[in-house]
Amino acid sequence: MGVLAAGASYPAPARALWARIDLWLRRPRSVQNILIWLGIYLALAANWPLWNELARIGGAPSTYLPTIAAMAVLMVCATVALLSFTAWSRWMKPLWFAVVLLAAFVQHYMLEYRVVMDPTMVANVLQTDPNEARDLMSWRMAYHVLLVVLLPALALWRIRIVPMRFVSKLWRNAALLLLAVAVALVAAVSMNRQLAPLMRNNVHLRYMMNPVASLYSAGAVVFRPMFKRSRKLIPITAGTSRAYGEGWLSRKLLDAVHIFNCRALQREEGLRSLAPLEPLRIGCSTAVTGGLGESQVGWIGVI
Repeated sequence: MGVLAAGASYPAPARALWARIDLWLRRPRSVQNILIWLGIYLALAANWPLWNELARIGGAPSTYLPTIAAMAVLMVCATVALLSFTAWSRWMKPLWFAVVLLAAFVQHYMLEYRVVMDPTMVANVLQTDPNEARDLMSWRMAYHVLLVVLLPALALWRIRIVPMRFVSKLWRNAALLLLAVAVALVAAVSMNRQLAPLMRNNVHLRYMMNPVASLYSAGAVVFRPMFKRSRKLIPITAGTSRAYGEGWLSRKLLDAVHIFNCRALQREEGLRSLAPLEPLRIGCSTAVTGGLGESQVGWIGVI
């Protein structure tokens, strides 16, 4: 049993250990150094669903261990490259902690419900009402989240950042981004024979890369509609009549579309006895048939 100091609530060895850890944490560091360590931590602590899935797909350790190592390098590089845009000052600490918190929640739901964070899942999450969110809360979730966020929260709280001039931060951030991209390219090229078929045959793996996949999917859900062109939908017969007469080949192709649609309707309606039709002068009327709706083709006849 350790000896308690006067007025202290912890044994002397524990206080001495904490003092050494706190002294190490409070050592001034550059923002770039902090983000590299944060990327390494997130790749190791917040990607267990990805590592488990790679182990399941690989089967033997000799197969999946090199793949896990290559994916870990890619994860670190992707996270560092993304965070390099925020490597400015100590006021970015809340944003870095928010990324860690997001990674912790995403890992919990991937482990518990075996989901991946693609844009569809992120859209579902954004549409979740408070009652549904309350049903997903549990002590198990709190345990999983605290297990991931406790250490980086303590480090971000105690760590000190070296003040730098704006120009120095700018070129350091650019160098960090270029270094992350270069290392990722080297790792991807060196493991291309293993990673290319793996990612092609298991598309869901790209949405298990935490937190990069979650941030990408959230950005796709938020920003993609802003750049999406609205297209006016017209009935197929309207488009055919508009383009009819643009040329001999166009008329043939459009008549072939007419024949295909009309015969599909014929099979659906059970109309079997029809007179032979001329190949280039076949059309469909817009009469309404039972159960098909007003915009569907009705019967077959000669124009």
